[in-house]
Amino acid sequence: SARNIEKKRKHVLELSYLHFKLNIATNQPFTDVVGELDVHAADAWQKACDELCIDMEIDPIDQQIKDCVTQVRGQVKDIARSLVMKTYGFVSIEDCEDEEGDDEIKLTQQANCELYKKLKTKSTFAYLDPNDKTIPNSLYRNKITSKIINKQFFSDAHADGVKYPQYFTDGIPLKLIAFVLTAVELALDEWHTGQFEKVEFKGKKYEKVYNRHLDDLQCWKTFTKERGDPLAQKLQNSLLERAR
Repeated sequence: SARNIEKKRKHVLELSYLHFKLNIATNQPFTDVVGELDVHAADAWQKACDELCIDMEIDPIDQQIKDCVTQVRGQVKDIARSLVMKTYGFVSIEDCEDEEGDDEIKLTQQANCELYKKLKTKSTFAYLDPNDKTIPNSLYRNKITSKIINKQFFSDAHADGVKYPQYFTDGIPLKLIAFVLTAVELALDEWHTGQFEKVEFKGKKYEKVYNRHLDDLQCWKTFTKERGDPLAQKLQNSLLERAR
């Protein structure tokens, strides 16, 4: 019946969303090219059909799957934003004592600006301890990375990453790590004036940031593998182990 067909289509669409979001996050988080999004949407639809053992063509209206690209970016950004202040020690201007007047506000803003500049220099924020980059093998080991990945994809037994481990067969993908680092960098940019101001996670600016992080990660993986100590792969594996 028409009602049964509509019910099946709804199930396929819901599952397609999950596959689409996972594929985007782990493979191409900054694709906004319509043709590429169509391919990702069709692929997600087919995976959902296969999983539900349903043979159903994707309808033009079902292309709304593509709309969740910004949703994925927004969710990861919101998690990064919620963690950046406490992780790195930014101080809210609102927490300044009234009796100290403008002086404390200015000093707090200045301290936040200096902290921001330090963290952004050569991706210092990505180190295990941004105050001590000499700690061996501490690059990309800041706990904020695993916290964001865990909260977005592995929060409980029903989380997307737990239900669909096929997206994480070789540890946490470098593309997802680069995506998370980009979200953290955006959350840091919200402090560039010394006080919190929201920044939108869109446009070519953060695609460039993402590509820079991905290039650095891929070069690091090649370099460490050639040296006989695959630190990048160890990072990917440990992030996944921590997530589970």
